[in-house]
Amino acid sequence: MIIENTAARVISIGIGGSAQAKDVDLMPGVNDVSDAVWKVAAKHPAIVGMLKDGVLRVDESKADLAEMTAAEAIKLVAKTFDRALLELWGEMDKRTSVVSAIQDQLKAITPPSGESTGAQS
Repeated sequence: MIIENTAARVISIGIGGSAQAKDVDLMPGVNDVSDAVWKVAAKHPAIVGMLKDGVLRVDESKADLAEMTAAEAIKLVAKTFDRALLELWGEMDKRTSVVSAIQDQLKAITPPSGESTGAQS
């Protein structure tokens, strides 16, 4: 399931109500969330409010770029900041224009070498 976070921040929602429960982190842009996780997360009052306000948008698709036109796929890629998802799409889609858009997006979200990503070592 594709969830688009239109906010300029990560939205993190705890699900499950226990210490072992995992959070759902929705990065700005497009996120691929499993149906099982979304089924639980979508019931969270904060998520319900964000859906109502348009902060989160749901696309019931499985983010299968091959089922989209090249223009639709490129538009989706431009809103995706999840490196793993972009790399997966890059392996799956063979259309030159889409692969080029994926490569461009990966470059855009990769800090220049030598720059810190903010992580402490």
